[in-house]
Amino acid sequence: CRLSQSRANGDGAGCEIGDSSDLTIEKLMKAYLIFLQQTLLTPHSISNSNDSDVETLGLNNSESENSTSTNGSEDGENSIDPSGPDSLSKYSHLWVQCENEKCNGLNYKKYFMERLNVCEHCGEHLKMTSSERIELSIDPGTWDPMDEDMALDPIIIAFLSESVEAEETGVGEEKVEIEAEETEVGEEKVEIEAEETEVGEEKVEIEVGEEKVEIEAEETEVGEEKVEIEAEETEVGEEKVEAEGIEAEEAEEPYEDRLVSSKKETGLAEAVETGIGQINGIPIAFGVMDFRFIGGSMGSVVGEKITRLIEYATNRSLPLIIVCASGGARMQEGSLSLIQMAKISSALYNYQLEENAFYISILTSPTTGGVTASFGMLGDIIIAEPRAYIAFAGKRVIEE
Repeated sequence: CRLSQSRANGDGAGCEIGDSSDLTIEKLMKAYLIFLQQTLLTPHSISNSNDSDVETLGLNNSESENSTSTNGSEDGENSIDPSGPDSLSKYSHLWVQCENEKCNGLNYKKYFMERLNVCEHCGEHLKMTSSERIELSIDPGTWDPMDEDMALDPIIIAFLSESVEAEETGVGEEKVEIEAEETEVGEEKVEIEAEETEVGEEKVEIEVGEEKVEIEAEETEVGEEKVEIEAEETEVGEEKVEAEGIEAEEAEEPYEDRLVSSKKETGLAEAVETGIGQINGIPIAFGVMDFRFIGGSMGSVVGEKITRLIEYATNRSLPLIIVCASGGARMQEGSLSLIQMAKISSALYNYQLEENAFYISILTSPTTGGVTASFGMLGDIIIAEPRAYIAFAGKRVIEE
């Protein structure tokens, strides 16, 4: 509650709402939630006020609805819905919404960060960037990054682009063949219909019983052949739709452009940060994947950086920690991305068995595909965040 100097009771300030003896905790909470809603309309009032004026008491959806209803039509235009899209974008510097669909609660950002990105309402562990995890885990001033500027060779990018164009050309040729086949089927269908018309006219002219039976039998055969032609045409049409779907997928943003846009959006060179640091004064080799960069997918650069980190830890007998957050192998790089699974696993074999060193794998949400199938599940100790999405094949892949 915001206290006012207008009702001073001798030795202190009084409350604007009423005497403290008449207030219950429930009334106090509702009054404070109304105050928060009104204050959100002027963001400077929060930034300029004291921390004591802006204590976080959990403004989730259900509470905001209750407070709005108690406010009534009197506040009308001044009350806002904190869960609305406009409010979230406008006041994202103050509030963070829980990613759990069953919660969707709002967390005051300052205290949310102090709680290490854990929702105060449901305990959900929200996503963190690689930089945030490094800042959280590593002792200040001890972080020494490795291979910061490593990027995919332009020659490889050109090779991958040519492969995609060749595939797209093949799909186009297949589409042309399907359309030609469909045209032939259509012409054959027209001929069958013409023949069927002639048979119908012949059936009208002939009145002899035996010949009439023969004509009807012949017409039945023609009808069956027509049904077969239509079925074949349907299959051709479905194949055409599938080919067009493949062509649409290939028409997505080029891989090279997607790399450039991801670098610009995240400020990272690739989907993993690696380096050497200390935790409570103990030197460690530390790697953190960032899901913002093309879904944390593992391409050639990601595989090479993790492999070099493992080899560095092997040569210096350092403990190794890798935080996983990935959608799997980066399929834009084809077999080059799949090779990384074997390369990293081989380096870990030398690290764990020959050097008898210690590797901790931390699985965050989501961890799927080639990362799960390789170094994600090879830790001496495997730690997962609560309710983290961990799988080999995701829901979309299984459904398709």
